[in-house]
Amino acid sequence: MNNKNNLLSKSGYATSELAKKFIYSDTNEKIKTVTEYSKEIGVSRGTIQNSIKYLIDNKLINLLSRGQLGTFIIEKDIIGLFKIAGINFIIGSMPLPYSKRYEGLSTAIIQSIENNIKIPINMTYMRGSKNRINMVLNGRYDFTITSKFAALRFIQDNPDLIIAKELKHQSFLSKHVLMFKNPNFKTIEDEMTAGIDSDSLDQETLTYLLCKDKNVNIKKISYNQLVENLESGKIDFAVWNGDELKDKYNQIITKDLDVDDSINTIAVIIVHKDNILIKKIIEDFIDIEFIEEIQNKVINNIIIPSY
Repeated sequence: MNNKNNLLSKSGYATSELAKKFIYSDTNEKIKTVTEYSKEIGVSRGTIQNSIKYLIDNKLINLLSRGQLGTFIIEKDIIGLFKIAGINFIIGSMPLPYSKRYEGLSTAIIQSIENNIKIPINMTYMRGSKNRINMVLNGRYDFTITSKFAALRFIQDNPDLIIAKELKHQSFLSKHVLMFKNPNFKTIEDEMTAGIDSDSLDQETLTYLLCKDKNVNIKKISYNQLVENLESGKIDFAVWNGDELKDKYNQIITKDLDVDDSINTIAVIIVHKDNILIKKIIEDFIDIEFIEEIQNKVINNIIIPSY
């Protein structure tokens, strides 16, 4: 690399790093000195001064010097700063949109971010909270949506994960239900066969909890094949998302669970703790009331889902 390219690289790097720091800063907050930024970023004071001038000249920040009190950031163009920081798109993940509740949640999350900061979201849909969590840990996804129950269990074993935003009750699903093959079945009995999807922490944990005092057979099945296996008689019962049954399989015999399922109904957004920019975006631009409003409009057929 020649000296000119090296200088351009240092300048671009410094500007990008400063943009990130100003994203984290609140309006009217005191910023650090040029010397402090120089040490933190690892470039010369002159490079820092040039980068700050570039951000000011392009109206990305507005600074105010208050003498001995220091310099304060009084305005910032958050969208422009995100672009300088290298955030051009966001990759998220959530369960397959089988139900209107999931369709509404996806629509609301995408609108909430794209309407506020104009950064496109590529939302991917994947069954199994374990699979989605691993993608966040591996850096493939910026965030994923799971139930609060699943999130807390994963965080116990993976301290690199954090909850960036917790939504309201019934934002993830209305409830789980037990579905039976035989309309005469009302409870789980010995020698029955349960269908379990080991990739879904919620479904797996709830099933084992309901069967803890019973001698039942376990059949490992993909979540989207549970109904098919129930109807064909390969399993006798399974725990399933009540919203999906209501929307698509209303002839299936169901029963409410005999355990508290409330924590499983809360949607949370999980990020890697080191992905500070994404955490900041979710904290600042995912509005809980807006999410609830859009989600309910999709559920009630007031608006068409877009995801």
